[in-house]
Amino acid sequence: MNKKFAPFIFASIMAITMGFFMSFFLTWINTGYTDGFYTRWMRAFVVGSCVAFPISLTIAPFAQKIVHMITREDNTN
Repeated sequence: MNKKFAPFIFASIMAITMGFFMSFFLTWINTGYTDGFYTRWMRAFVVGSCVAFPISLTIAPFAQKIVHMITREDNTN
């Protein structure tokens, strides 16, 4: 795949992964493991991932700049 798609692939992987785990734990904390848990979890996962994708695309470049500013190369061996 062409490298020009890297930001979109990265954002997709992050959105899906974060949405999956965060929606699971937040659904579990808020409603408990009761009837309909999986339905509520999957709905939260889909909505969360759809929100997380554009946020990831927007925030990633700024986060990379901040990391670059606060880190330095370690030239010690």
